[in-house]
Amino acid sequence: TLGDAAIKERLDSERNQGRAPDMGWLDHDRLGFNYRLSDIACALGIAQLERLSEMLAARSRLAERYRAALPRSPILVVPRAADAEHYRRELAESGVVLGVRVEPFGGLMREIAARGGITERPLGAHARAALIAAVVGSARLGALADAARSPSFAT
Repeated sequence: TLGDAAIKERLDSERNQGRAPDMGWLDHDRLGFNYRLSDIACALGIAQLERLSEMLAARSRLAERYRAALPRSPILVVPRAADAEHYRRELAESGVVLGVRVEPFGGLMREIAARGGITERPLGAHARAALIAAVVGSARLGALADAARSPSFAT
């Protein structure tokens, strides 16, 4: 017993899809729920519970096969190195994610370079800007000549 008729009425209503005791089948005065299971769904659930350890073992074997088949582990990219360490610990403790590496953004850039076969040191921001300026400055853009003469063309 709840000791409070108003609380009992509210709980009964929420359990009955939000219907008030005096409302019809399609009338609802609040958000409610319908967590009722049919007899067949209950029977299936009981049968699966009896096989739970077998089902979990099969799931573990499949997860191991996935881990073995991954040529490279997936990478979770986080903004900061401190975040990377936090998520490494969290993922390791949960065991939910298969072989994931956690890297800050710079680690992703190094991985992309390595997978692309780039072994040299990448250009810094200033060197990149100078290279782009040199390439753009020497490019012949004849197709844009007419447009470049218009007053609205950005220079």
